Amino acid sequence: MTESERTKKIQEILREIEKLPTFPKLSEADTCEKVISRLMREIAGYGYGDYIQQPVDALGAKPDYEFLPSTSQSWYLEAKAWDTALKDEHAGQALNYANQNGRRWVVLSNGSEWRLYDNAIMGTPAEKLVSTADHEDLSRLAKFLDGISKDSVLSGGISDYAIFCRMSRLLDKQLKDPNSEIVQVLVQKLQQCGLAGVTGEHVLRYFQSPQPPPDDGWFTLDDLKNPSQVKFTKPKETRMPDSTLIPVETWVAVLQEALSWLHQNGKLPPAPYPPESGSLFNSTPNTVKGKPYRNYKPVKGVGYVECHLSSHGIITWLKRLCKQNGIPTNSISIRLVSQGRV
Repeated sequence: MTESERTKKIQEILREIEKLPTFPKLSEADTCEKVISRLMREIAGYGYGDYIQQPVDALGAKPDYEFLPSTSQSWYLEAKAWDTALKDEHAGQALNYANQNGRRWVVLSNGSEWRLYDNAIMGTPAEKLVSTADHEDLSRLAKFLDGISKDSVLSGGISDYAIFCRMSRLLDKQLKDPNSEIVQVLVQKLQQCGLAGVTGEHVLRYFQSPQPPPDDGWFTLDDLKNPSQVKFTKPKETRMPDSTLIPVETWVAVLQEALSWLHQNGKLPPAPYPPESGSLFNSTPNTVKGKPYRNYKPVKGVGYVECHLSSHGIITWLKRLCKQNGIPTNSISIRLVSQGRV
């Protein structure tokens, strides 16, 4: 199953969960049965015989699930109800149990949020935490479930996944500080290569500067932070949060398709938007203040949309809409190609 297929399947499952009459007040038992075990079977590839739900002991020390029981790769999952806010302390007893049984991996989940702990790391549960994901970012959740999948655990891939997550978190922090240890090591090496005047600020500027998009490159809204990134390019496809691929040829089409998708999925605020001006879309081709649009186009279910916008302006509007409506800005992607090339 590809990442795109996993992402789409996760969304289908979660949409079914949201239709339950008791949602989001799911009991722990319902969360285990309808969310956690289902995702582990349908996304992570575990069969019914690959896990057991452990009996409740008097001290409550046993984790709720053991995966790959009676094997050297067995690991534990501690479950909570959907609306229970997870804390690292919730994983404490499961980590102690794993330690007593010589096991390395523990997962804590309420179905909505997922946390992976590495018991080989010395320290507190917070220090053992190597990766997190939640249903607000389906792409990240798909990667998480792939990282703890049956194939990944049996092949040792879970260790690589954990190392990559820890490395990413460390680099994200280090590469924001010109005086960090890693940046200063790079400065020293660059100076040894003859760049006597190089500083930590130069290194940070290199990693933070926008890179020109390659041909046929997919970029999330998060990736497109600077107008220079879309200069001399045009969109070819856009990918919605449910993994739907839509062919496009212009930036206006990107805007129209995104607004249409938001409307169809109940994520679009009512016209006029923004409420104070209606400068993006309205039920009439005018803003709230009566100023006519310069280049409007009707979009079914949305209204009249102002299309006299730059590519970067369109990206900015879409980011704003996503953030205001609980949609991760990295869940919408655009495939860019160089002008003049297919």
